[in-house]
Amino acid sequence: MKRFKSFFWLAGIICMMSLIACDTSEQTKSLTTGDLSLSLTDATTTEYSAVYVTIDQVEALNAEGSSWEVVGTPAATYNLLELVNGLKAELGLTEMEAGQYSQMRLILGDAPDDGANIAGETHLYANYVLGEEGEIHELKVPGGDNTGIKLVHGFSIEPGMTTELVLDFNALKSVVKAGKSGQWMLKPTIKVVNTNNLATITGQIGVCPTYTTGFVASSGGGLYTSQSRYLIA
Repeated sequence: MKRFKSFFWLAGIICMMSLIACDTSEQTKSLTTGDLSLSLTDATTTEYSAVYVTIDQVEALNAEGSSWEVVGTPAATYNLLELVNGLKAELGLTEMEAGQYSQMRLILGDAPDDGANIAGETHLYANYVLGEEGEIHELKVPGGDNTGIKLVHGFSIEPGMTTELVLDFNALKSVVKAGKSGQWMLKPTIKVVNTNNLATITGQIGVCPTYTTGFVASSGGGLYTSQSRYLIA
């Protein structure tokens, strides 16, 4: 009986030590790592019916420029024109070492996923345009197939925090018809937006006839003024 009790005491102590060790490990990890959230969006255009790009993976380069780290592996074909008016496609959520990163690059795919386009047909190409009359133009990517599309935009990963970056594609500026050759090129124009730096404004709008100047405070700090008969409070 004593041996039986001793066994349970020992098992309990080992269990408690394991829990403490795990908790300590997680706390230590949170002090040295953070998360990077990546998503894709686009500016609207009526020039085409659809613009498809295939993204295999996304990589980030550390500040020293010594190594690229994979931060997203979507391996998916996206219709950029569906990602407008605030809609986004998630590219990945990755735990990374805290610190500074100098740039990213998109590795575009040379084969589409097994989905269908807006006409209900399978993708013929990894990157292509669907015109207003249903015509399809493959988009050639000069150099991007091998080296990736570099996005020179530095960002930082803070310990225990999530950095959210939105890759804002401009499809209209990215699609180029190359003169007499008849080829269509994809030369991506992409703006990287760090949502952590965006200020938000909250409050209620009401008529304030006795004032001609409204003051609006933003969460990013600072005070903005405008000549108006409305006051945000």
